[in-house]
Amino acid sequence: MLVDSEANVSQRGSLAEMLRERGDFQQRVAGRAAGTALVVER
Repeated sequence: MLVDSEANVSQRGSLAEMLRERGDFQQRVAGRAAGTALVVER
């Protein structure tokens, strides 16, 4: 049980890191899209 929870923690850690990287990428894309939309609206 203890070993299993340790494995879960490390897996969750790498998963969180992956999600954070994906979130940063999506934020950058969304920011660029928002910037383009603002330019188009003007």
